[in-house]
Amino acid sequence: MAPLDPAKGKQEAKGQLAPVHPPHLGAGDNHDDDEEEEEEVTLPRNIVERINALKHIHMDIQKVKMDMHTKLFTLEAEYHKKMIPLLKKRADIINGVITPTEQETKFLLKDGETEQTMGEANEEKGIPEFWKAVLMASVHTEHLISEKDSEVLTHLTDIRVVYSEKPLGFSLEFEFAENPFFHNNVLTRSYEFKTDIDREELYHASGLSPSTTNGTVINWKEGKNTTRTTEVTFQRNKKTGQRRQVTNEIETESFFTFFSPKVEDLSSLSKSANAGAGDAAEDDKLDEQAEQAELDFEMASYIRTRVVPRALLIFTGQDGEDDDFDDEDDFDEEDEDGDEDDSGESDESDDAPPAKKPDTAGQGSKQAGSGGKQQKGPRKS
Repeated sequence: MAPLDPAKGKQEAKGQLAPVHPPHLGAGDNHDDDEEEEEEVTLPRNIVERINALKHIHMDIQKVKMDMHTKLFTLEAEYHKKMIPLLKKRADIINGVITPTEQETKFLLKDGETEQTMGEANEEKGIPEFWKAVLMASVHTEHLISEKDSEVLTHLTDIRVVYSEKPLGFSLEFEFAENPFFHNNVLTRSYEFKTDIDREELYHASGLSPSTTNGTVINWKEGKNTTRTTEVTFQRNKKTGQRRQVTNEIETESFFTFFSPKVEDLSSLSKSANAGAGDAAEDDKLDEQAEQAELDFEMASYIRTRVVPRALLIFTGQDGEDDDFDDEDDFDEEDEDGDEDDSGESDESDDAPPAKKPDTAGQGSKQAGSGGKQQKGPRKS
């Protein structure tokens, strides 16, 4: 049943309208199981007033949760600082900058465990193509990597997370060795979180939501841009009948489009997408941009919280990622819509993208507002 929200009604004096009958009025007794018809009902003034009182309590709860999510993020950043020397040493071993000691080269997880079978040693330094293997084994990234992208990622030497306190946010840094594809040494994607949340937005969701994002202008070497492809068409002159060849560059799917966001002001995108442009074509464009912004943020958060700290386990196949994601056909419809599970707890994350419409699908949690209304843009929890 959809959440009850008298604020959607039109008759304030007599009580407001709700999309469904409230349970205490015997709602749904005559509803067909297969095809429910929504009926509007006028609630008594005393019920509306009590629901309004609950809304004040709800707002206070949301403020507490917002404070919790902010402190959790700052705590995450604080403990990440303690990991920086360890991550630096990991990168040095991966890239062959240092050689581990004999003691470090031996590792048993439990007593009585036999050592892993090993082949003959070779002359390779470090662990070649470590980060390429990690990204190609990760559920949020492997499907984005084209054959050409794979060649570029051979030169990826490290992925780092950099946290920011003022403004609150984070950046991902992808470091590359000198390569034949682009001149950049580091590609970045950064997010800044909203700190001033308006009342309406806080009513619906209390997690950290990005307000802006920035990427990197990739300085591609000639003919090496994996985000563009060449399309050849022919045009015929109506008068002479002669044909000419026209060559156009068009955008193609690539992992590296992640570093070039089409929209940087996510707050404005979210507001525009939710308000609508009044034009079907423009609305579709806004929906597409909002969906892409959400997918990008989900991937960035996934890289920050999963890929970087658990890179070794992903590389060795011990991360157990597949256990966290069911097959698409096995998703419960209500869980996919962001409704509460049987335990009464909603599937939420600590931070999220601009919110979307109910018909916009995607992995991760979604926020529904009162009456089940969904906001567009990167979601929050």
